[in-house]
Amino acid sequence: MKYKGILLLIILAGLASCSKSKTVLELAHATQTLEILDINDSLFFSHVTDIEIYKENIYIVDQKIGRIVKSNLALDEASVILETGDGPNEISGLLNVAIHNDLIYCLEFNKSIKIYDLEGNFIRELDHGAGIFSDFDVTDDFIWICGPLIWDSPITKVPLKEGLNFDYFGLRMNDRKRDGRHILKYGKNTVDVSLQLRPFINYYNEGDSLLQSLDLSELDVYKYSKVHMDNNEGLTLVWDATIKGQKLYMLLAYRNIDDQKKWEKILVSDIKDNSIIPSKLIQLKEKGFYVSFEVFQNTDQMILFDALSGSLDVYDY
Repeated sequence: MKYKGILLLIILAGLASCSKSKTVLELAHATQTLEILDINDSLFFSHVTDIEIYKENIYIVDQKIGRIVKSNLALDEASVILETGDGPNEISGLLNVAIHNDLIYCLEFNKSIKIYDLEGNFIRELDHGAGIFSDFDVTDDFIWICGPLIWDSPITKVPLKEGLNFDYFGLRMNDRKRDGRHILKYGKNTVDVSLQLRPFINYYNEGDSLLQSLDLSELDVYKYSKVHMDNNEGLTLVWDATIKGQKLYMLLAYRNIDDQKKWEKILVSDIKDNSIIPSKLIQLKEKGFYVSFEVFQNTDQMILFDALSGSLDVYDY
């Protein structure tokens, strides 16, 4: 009886160990098909913080140079449609943009959100300055944006129409340092992806109630420890995120002791009505330092900005 009890404890310990094992995802390899260092022999890129594909054009936000470049899908014709400036209708700095109903919503860090048409002509300004470095989204009624200074409800709904009010919701953050979130809309649902430290995905329904909270530390690609956190090493970050069709794409970056510059994977998850399920990883080139990307709508291609080479890289996946 004594040995049976010991055997039972060993079995239970084994089961517990298995239950804590990390999910191993399929690893697919993407093929780089294009590297663009300049367009029209004159438009170079310094630090691209956002890429948006809208209709038949690509909108490239270069924070360091301070401009938005509008290109065709082939990346062989482009023009500058918006540059930073000090005028009343100009924007002093560019970080992230969102495009909806033929309007470009530009986040002016800690100041306002300025709205332009697709050629860069000023339309109006919203007095809401969010200090974030992550994505926001726009629907007919609201701008959905991370509000890191609001401790209990980190997602802010900024009204776009008269008669609507500001609203706030979201899962409370456990660490004030984790203030970067990519806010994306999937139909009437909301996807909230953390930017840094311990990545997670929160998924909300139309009524802003939580459907799912997914901790990405359950994936085998995730790297985290207290020592690494203090040294800014071994962290899985989410530099960028986007939704196309029924899939969520996340640009993962992580550093570890053995390879300090291995920033090269896309995490793909399937979006359901009530849940988000990680399905596979896409391997990019190992020497890249990708910080922003976008996925083409009707082809199996994506475009990424490599901060090491200053190039826009196109991949088939």
